[in-house]
Amino acid sequence: MNYKVILTTSAASLFFVTGYAQNNDTIASTADTSQMIKGQNMKEVVVESRRSLAIVKADRTIFNFAGHDFLTNGSTLEGLKKLPGLLVSDVTGVVYQGKQLTVYVDGRPVNLSSGDLNNYLEGMPGNSVDRVEVITQPGAEFPATGGGAIVNIITSNNSMDYFSATYGNGISYAPDSKNLRFNNNLSLNSRIKNVGLQLQIGQNHIEQTQNSRFFKEQNTYSTNNVDRTLNYTFLNAGLKYYFKRDRLILNYRLSHNRDKSSIYSFSTGFQSDDNGLANRNNHDLAATYQKRFKQPGQTLDVNLSYNTNRNLNNLESKQQNTPALLDNENISEILLAKIDYSQSLTIGGLRESSINGGLLMEGVDFRTNSFEIRNFKYQRNTLAAYLELKGSYHKWDFILGNRLEKYDISGAFITDKVPSYNKLRYYPNATLQYNIMKGIHLNMNYNSKITLPNLAALNPNNVNYVNPNLSFGGNPGLAPTLSDNYEVKLSAFNYFFVSYNIRHARNFITDRLVDVNGTVNNVMVNVPELMHYNFNIGIPVPFMIFTKGLKQTLQFNFNPDEMNFLYAQAGNNRFNIEGITSKSIWNLHLTTQLVLPLKVKLMAQYYSSSKGGNHYYFMIQQPLNNQFDLNLSRRFWNNNLSASVFVYDLFNTNRNALQDMGSGVSYYSKYDTRRFGLSLSYKFRSGHSKKTKEDQFIDDQPRTETPTNIVQ
Repeated sequence: MNYKVILTTSAASLFFVTGYAQNNDTIASTADTSQMIKGQNMKEVVVESRRSLAIVKADRTIFNFAGHDFLTNGSTLEGLKKLPGLLVSDVTGVVYQGKQLTVYVDGRPVNLSSGDLNNYLEGMPGNSVDRVEVITQPGAEFPATGGGAIVNIITSNNSMDYFSATYGNGISYAPDSKNLRFNNNLSLNSRIKNVGLQLQIGQNHIEQTQNSRFFKEQNTYSTNNVDRTLNYTFLNAGLKYYFKRDRLILNYRLSHNRDKSSIYSFSTGFQSDDNGLANRNNHDLAATYQKRFKQPGQTLDVNLSYNTNRNLNNLESKQQNTPALLDNENISEILLAKIDYSQSLTIGGLRESSINGGLLMEGVDFRTNSFEIRNFKYQRNTLAAYLELKGSYHKWDFILGNRLEKYDISGAFITDKVPSYNKLRYYPNATLQYNIMKGIHLNMNYNSKITLPNLAALNPNNVNYVNPNLSFGGNPGLAPTLSDNYEVKLSAFNYFFVSYNIRHARNFITDRLVDVNGTVNNVMVNVPELMHYNFNIGIPVPFMIFTKGLKQTLQFNFNPDEMNFLYAQAGNNRFNIEGITSKSIWNLHLTTQLVLPLKVKLMAQYYSSSKGGNHYYFMIQQPLNNQFDLNLSRRFWNNNLSASVFVYDLFNTNRNALQDMGSGVSYYSKYDTRRFGLSLSYKFRSGHSKKTKEDQFIDDQPRTETPTNIVQ
């Protein structure tokens, strides 16, 4: 870990003593979770009604993107990296407090591997995101196939009566590589009588440079220099029709990702100069009917959705008359139907009790071609049913859940068949929360989960680059992962928390770098058994505690937008795998905010990790995500215009360096992470809409009488 930078940042933090900002948008205490947690009655750790950066709940943490300029002035991937406890890198994928996350967008899984997922999130502008839900303890209403944790990225904006429009853009420049990035997006919202309409369109242009090296001791397999241009465009459209209490919601989503690259590689005995091109197209259609009964707390939701995703990957040598190196295609089609029912209960001695249940049917068809030859076909059919009981008794809140899932998996590739999996499994979950006093809670969780290999991990064509010494690809023979997850968490006043997690996984899926006859293969494998131990702590330090004392600070009689404080979060992860010597990794995230004159806000963030520990099979040789960021922002014209200037990775210290502890193969990479930029966002509201109440900032929210957003 770079302790000089830590000391510098800590000194600045103690001078600024700053923290997370909150705007003055009010939210209903029961309307800021997604439809995924229907009828949730667990008490929230919410200190006030302002829209804070983070709202901590029994099973999740909700981060408000839209209200914080430092999260929205780049890509969604960059914004996620700034969230306390959330780590995103080529090495780890998307991890929160040590838990590997399944990524959802607007309530539906993305089904992409780490590399493709990073490209997808990097293409999505941060200012198109409303909020992010990190669900650390998914209940029975979530598919058991989601694994141990979920991150749900909500792209919808508030729907309003009459008309509103929000336009955002950003631009940044990397002086070391001369690369430019810019994005534009527009959101239109309207509500006239019983009809609501919403349209979101946008684009993101990214130029990126990467230098990487694969080596073992003194032998270099390949040195690679990549210049990449990514263009991402999207359209989201939604219509909501109100039938008195009931609602019909129709959604259509379209995204297109065009990724061009120029790759020069060399080592002893070879050099190559190639052009890569990847095209990714995604279409998603969904219809939801929300039935609302006269009895409060009684709801019925019926949802039908269809998703198709088509990816093309080509790699050609720049030398004339040279055959193409890659010509890959994969197509996935996913059809989903589900019914969810919720009913409040009156049981003697219990408060706020309810029962939730539902049915799900899902069909997945996935096929791949290489040079127009079908080399992989995969089919999966899933039937599921769940039932959850929720309630409160004295100072105790509880959730007891049960879920059954039946899988029928089949498929074939060129040399063999996919291992069949035709089983019925039972997955229990339980949450118990003791409310020690107002704002202080002790939470205990258990859940049993299964992680099916995602389509990208299975895809043998999951590769966009090869050379004589490098080979990548998926593994059609992967088996599902079964895991038991345990967590104990103490939280106080929304920001302070201490948690400890244990995960016991069988057939855990991870990737490795192995040497095969003098070449490096990046392969996906099943680990027979994994024990994961995780400790996390988050500590806010408001400066007013030194001037006004602890008692007055705890009264929260102040506007958080106008205060300065430091927020520090640290985590320790230990991954025990048979056959390797395990050592834990510490992660550190410091965030500070200084409210300057003229209501200008200075946000400083520092991220780092220890080195020498292992992330699964990879030993971390240099601190991960080691960088220092600054952001200056201000709002104008009654907060309708937001402007910010920023610098990422000021000291140019962010790089990846790791070694496979089994094979000894090492990997080093450096991106052009140091960038300077500017972002603007303007919100227009019609004269009538300024006087009306906005819909709550939740789409896919609990089935209550509260209006919901259109795009889900």
